This record gives sequence, structure tokens and C-alpha cells, in this order.
Amino acid sequence: MKAITKLPIGKTAGERIRKRRLQLGLDSQRKLSVKADIASSAISLYETGARALGLVNARRLAEALDVSLGWLLEGEGDE
Repeated sequence: MKAITKLPIGKTAGERIRKRRLQLGLDSQRKLSVKADIASSAISLYETGARALGLVNARRLAEALDVSLGWLLEGEGDE
């Protein structure tokens, strides 16, 4: 059985998700959830830092938000 990788998500990563979502004109978490194919309840938990972000969803969010994975998770590099 494969181990599930969970990446800790700090408040700053959640803030980056929210900031970028709003920059793209995605004025609701639901719109981002549809674009990233992730439950809107999960988007809410990520944005508040209440849930750890798995690698699969981190990649989906980075793609949907048009940012690098490094920027999304660590704030490194360009958006």
C-alpha cells in the first residue's frame, strides 16, 4: 500500500491560495474547486490552514492558480 504524502500547510500557504484565487477573479472557493477538481470544503480548509495539503491536490491547485508548486507551498520563486 502506498504511503500518502501530506504536506504541512501553514497559514501563509493558505493566504497565497486565497490571494491568487482572488487575483484570478475567482471570487468564490467553489469556482476554484471546480477549476482544480477539489471539494470546495477542502479549499476552505486549505485557505484557513486547517488541513494538510496532499501532493496531488497541491499540484492541482498550482495548475488551477497558474503558479509554481514551490511558490504555492513555500512562497519561493515567482508566482
